[in-house]
Amino acid sequence: MMSYSAARNRERLYGIAAGVALAALLLYRLAVVFSYAPELMGIDNNFVYAVTRGLAGQSIYPNPEAFPFAINVYAPLYFQVCIAAGKLLGIGAGDGIGVYWLCRAVALLCDISSCVLLYRILTRALGLQVAPALLGLAGFASILCYLAYTFSRSDALFVTCYIALIATFFRQPGSGFARSVLAPAALCVACIFAKQNGIIAPALAGLWFLFFEPRKTPAFVIVFLLLFFVVFLLFTLLPGYSYLLPSTVTGVRNRIDPSWFYTDIFKRLVNSQLLLPLVAGGVFALGLARRDKPGRFWALCWAAQALFSTALAFKWGSSLGYYYESLVLSMITAILFLRGRAPGERTLLRKYTVLALPVLLVFVLHVLVEGGLYYLHQRAAKRQYYEEQVAVTQYLQRHPGTGHVFNLHNPNRDFFKTLLHRELAAPTFDTIDCCLLPDGNFDYSALKSELANGSIRYLILPKGEVPTALWGVSLHGYQKDTTLYRYDLYKFTGVPFTGR
Repeated sequence: MMSYSAARNRERLYGIAAGVALAALLLYRLAVVFSYAPELMGIDNNFVYAVTRGLAGQSIYPNPEAFPFAINVYAPLYFQVCIAAGKLLGIGAGDGIGVYWLCRAVALLCDISSCVLLYRILTRALGLQVAPALLGLAGFASILCYLAYTFSRSDALFVTCYIALIATFFRQPGSGFARSVLAPAALCVACIFAKQNGIIAPALAGLWFLFFEPRKTPAFVIVFLLLFFVVFLLFTLLPGYSYLLPSTVTGVRNRIDPSWFYTDIFKRLVNSQLLLPLVAGGVFALGLARRDKPGRFWALCWAAQALFSTALAFKWGSSLGYYYESLVLSMITAILFLRGRAPGERTLLRKYTVLALPVLLVFVLHVLVEGGLYYLHQRAAKRQYYEEQVAVTQYLQRHPGTGHVFNLHNPNRDFFKTLLHRELAAPTFDTIDCCLLPDGNFDYSALKSELANGSIRYLILPKGEVPTALWGVSLHGYQKDTTLYRYDLYKFTGVPFTGR
């Protein structure tokens, strides 16, 4: 038998190791904030583009069918937070990389808030000691850093609001109106306006009321609906928000594609081992469902969230970011299930948790090495890449009669969409090319006409590449104007291109 002091020493060691892992992840995230990588994950520069427009006094929801043919398919709350922070700090649309750093810093603060909220749940609501709570928190933080969808996207704010809502589910029935009704209703609204898949939040909160305070269910529904419509009206009445609904509803009607789910969701879950905690969460949820009313509630929460996330993941273009919520609930159901086991079983489980620490440390090391190579390695080269694009931008902006510009270089993973935010046509190229144009969500005939008639004056292409056609529109009316660094600039002349 291990002595009490030995057990305490081991627990202290676990806590210190988990704390070191958390500190390393935090330092890594701080370094990523000031990286010159043009895209971190999930084409997050689309978010930076919308924030840049907001800082420039332009609409963050422009008409998708007119110049600049940009679409912002995401809910508005995160953008408003970033724009407000930028104005407070004196960061403007012309600050280039500074806007990227701003968005990443806001996302980092959201992730830190999520970790603080989760730690409070683990220690106060679930009764974990400091060491196991830090281990669980380090595991969650490493998953955030591994998936990276919260590095500069609205996912960061959504996860914070979601975990805050989950924290309210641990309150005691019978608490005051503000805590029992107003707080969860407000957090449900925040979830929805942070990201559209937050629509699951009022369903989960409503489930809590049906289980534990059925008499307050009508009050919750009424308060939620009132808050939702007030916030919705506030946003739609703001100047430049007239295309909020078409952008965030019609813009996300991507086609259902099982092959996408298999290759980009399921296989990535398997390869990353993240399928294991999800499956474990399901097993623990089944165990909880057989116990008592709270167990059945958490089991239903897990099932509803997992099914909802998986249904969304079948859309073309979806990502593993839909599973953050399910992973949080998997951790909670696991702890609730294990906490209710017999003392002898808990002792046995505690004995084998010695394996958790090396597994966690190896995973954290993997995250740091992989992320460092992708985001931080060759910083000087990445900075040069940025400065070259600044030079190209300056050339185009001072060139007489520049008109509109179209980027065919690497539109999803360079800086032009923010540097040329006033001149660039179709800056959210990925969304248009993959989904909105082929699926017919919007009419892009005006965009095609601009390519054909020269309203788009310049094309940016990789050095040595010759424009031919795009979306059935011939690009032979563009002739090479100049070469700057690794970019060829083609100018519309109306004369078919015949040679280099």
